[in-house]
Amino acid sequence: MTRIFIFLLGVAVGSIGHFMVLNNYVVRADDGFHVIPKITAAMENSYIDIRNFDISDWTEHQPLAAAIMRAEKVNLIQDAAGSSLKTSIHKLADVLTGT
Repeated sequence: MTRIFIFLLGVAVGSIGHFMVLNNYVVRADDGFHVIPKITAAMENSYIDIRNFDISDWTEHQPLAAAIMRAEKVNLIQDAAGSSLKTSIHKLADVLTGT
């Protein structure tokens, strides 16, 4: 009886995990982790680290950007774009100053 219970518990945990992966993005940002509901259920891109995203990365991940805007967490996009811009400016300054 114990083996059946453990098996059914594993099935339940696996089903819940599968449901979460299908319907949510787990986004790593500068201020921590965020769970963003997906617009359409899909197994791809369930975990995305946006800490070093630039504009070209956002164009490649348009469904994620749309889901973030729909979840009213636009600050995630703004923070990622702002840090990317700061990094680019620092690199340009280093090139210009020769350091």
